[in-house]
Amino acid sequence: DYRKEQNFTSWLRNLSKERIDLLVVYQMHESELFPVEDKWARERPDTFRLIFENSRARIYSLVKS
Repeated sequence: DYRKEQNFTSWLRNLSKERIDLLVVYQMHESELFPVEDKWARERPDTFRLIFENSRARIYSLVKS
């Protein structure tokens, strides 16, 4: 479980394996925080490009290497 272990590499491998091109992250249940996937995407602009953002949701495209 990549979330429990906070394992970015495993998560990115799963995205690639499933051929996911867009990542949607959003705040749930009136939370003030975005999930860890948002942190990972923001820290890696070489891998994720922010294409939409509002106060509750963000959409990233995966940068093809």
